[in-house]
Amino acid sequence: MSGCGDNDASLIEPIADDMQDKRGVEPSRNVWQAIGKGLRSRCPACGEGRIFRAYLKVNNICPHCGEELFHHRADDAPPYLTILIVGHIVGSLMLLVENFWPDAPLWLHAMIWPTLALILSLWLQLGYCGAIKNSDCGAKLHLSRILAINNRLTLSPIAQMQRTLVSLDQG
Repeated sequence: MSGCGDNDASLIEPIADDMQDKRGVEPSRNVWQAIGKGLRSRCPACGEGRIFRAYLKVNNICPHCGEELFHHRADDAPPYLTILIVGHIVGSLMLLVENFWPDAPLWLHAMIWPTLALILSLWLQLGYCGAIKNSDCGAKLHLSRILAINNRLTLSPIAQMQRTLVSLDQG
């Protein structure tokens, strides 16, 4: 990535040109549809390609439509939501079991609750991360972030090769 320079609106033009369809109109996106696609770990644009190449490792571009995915950020929101939801689910279930089965053996509690918390955390974290990243794309917040950072976005050589292969497949 290049260093910071002066404020120049031309930095965003190549990206804005890529986002326009063939009529020259920027496609509209529904944030809720993008969030739903993110919960399924799918591309916010086409809904077909996978967002992640590995667990929580984001693809640079969508393998199906070529949408750039590397600049969408989720930061600390997915872990926060995961802890909030898993804590409520597991805590409520623990209280229910203790209320209806007070003589449950301790080894059973020691096996069930950590296992349930781990499985729920791993599963929900992936969905929340995709949903937050896709909401960023659906609301087009990444464009304002690009202007604020004032950097040119450069793709890695692997991402450039992926984008070329996707465009060859579509052409």
